[in-house]
Formats: sequence, structure tokens, C-alpha cells
Amino acid sequence: MRGPRRGAGGPGLPRRGRPGGVLAGRRRVPACGRGVVVEQDGEPAAVAFACYRWDDRLEIGIETRPVHRGRGLARLAATAMVRRVGAAGLVPVWSCREDNAGSVRLARSADFVPVTRAPYFHVPPA
Repeated sequence: MRGPRRGAGGPGLPRRGRPGGVLAGRRRVPACGRGVVVEQDGEPAAVAFACYRWDDRLEIGIETRPVHRGRGLARLAATAMVRRVGAAGLVPVWSCREDNAGSVRLARSADFVPVTRAPYFHVPPA
């Protein structure tokens, strides 16, 4: 396993964007801006990326290939991304549904603490 690797990207962090299938290949990370990729056997296993920025806050996204879950790779990517965001003078933000136990555990393991509860809306099928 290699440690976190910085994703390529232009200067600054994006205002918004979340790539679909970010783990399809390293070339997907730059589409979102900045990110951290953790590789296993030369392949992307987990990634943390800039999702949405407002004011001095940057929401980060985390994705892990299912075969690599439960190995601490997402935590490695998340903590590396938190350091990058802080070094850029921004406040890292993590959001997830309360019933997403894996995401809640991962956020807490990366030292995030709950600060607010927000409703989660959807449009029901017709």
C-alpha cells in the first residue's frame, strides 16, 4: 500500500463539483479539483476530494472501492485531505445522513464532530 498521493488539478479549490465514478481512474480526481488518492497494488483504493466550497469552508467527499472497505484506507485519505484543507486556510466540512453509519464512524475517526442537524429532502417517485 502506498500512502496518500495528491491529485492533480489547477490552482485553488473548486466552488463545486463531484465527479461520478471518481475511482474509475486517477484522471477523474482532477475533474473535481484537488484530492488525495490512496493506492493499493498500484490502483486507486480510496479517495478524498474537494466537493463544494463556500466562504472559508470546504466540504470533502470520500469514496472507497468496496473490496478495500474496512482497511483504514478511507481514514488515511480523509485525514490527509483534512490536513490539506487546513493548510489552505479553509475549514473542512463533512456531511452525511445520520443513518449512514459507515460515514458517521469515518467522520468521527477523522476528528469531525457534529455541529448541526439538517433535513434531508427528496422528491418521491410519481
